[in-house]
Amino acid sequence: MCLIPPIFVSPNLARLLRPTLARAQQNGTQNNLQHKVNKMISLVKKMDHSEYIANTRKMTLSSLEYVRQDASEAYSAFPDGPNAGYYADEVHYCSMEIKRRTSK
Repeated sequence: MCLIPPIFVSPNLARLLRPTLARAQQNGTQNNLQHKVNKMISLVKKMDHSEYIANTRKMTLSSLEYVRQDASEAYSAFPDGPNAGYYADEVHYCSMEIKRRTSK
């Protein structure tokens, strides 16, 4: 029985949750665990890429550098986390905008 909709779960998160879900099914506590998993899935950040790129054009250079550094540290702290892709995209888009401005 799959308790988590597979479309929302990264392979790394699914690998981490598999043993916990199996134990919950054996103990009969899957409903409580399902609630916790759903809550955790709702915390995953989603990015509108075109909107984020447009927003980086409005940011100051110091803001771009700060966001890039902060997102890089967040990604480094938990590279297999559910928000790792979001932080990697932030680093990438801020770096693109910094390069665009400084290469003129």
